[in-house]
Amino acid sequence: MSSRLSGSEEALATLACRRIEAVNNPHLLIGGLGMGFTLRAALAVLGSDARIMVAELVPAVIAWARGPMADIFGDSLDDPRASIRRQTSSMSLHLMARRSMRFCSMSITARKV
Repeated sequence: MSSRLSGSEEALATLACRRIEAVNNPHLLIGGLGMGFTLRAALAVLGSDARIMVAELVPAVIAWARGPMADIFGDSLDDPRASIRRQTSSMSLHLMARRSMRFCSMSITARKV
């Protein structure tokens, strides 16, 4: 992944969010913060009643997003619809299910082959 190649992350978020944008108070879980492309695309589609939780296990990634990569993340981390949880996606899913929340979950994994 690079800051120049974000099309697949943006497309996945846009497609998923278009399917739930008409839902009242939609909740979205994004597995992994990465470079924030998925989060920014989701924020661009979903309305003010949406809640987006990003599950990120690595504290350094969160610090990196607020530090050296802040220009790429823009104001997405300060958007009141978004929250970042330092936990695994499965922990987040369990928490959301216990609260009987309707949600859409997406995860993008990039692997070097």
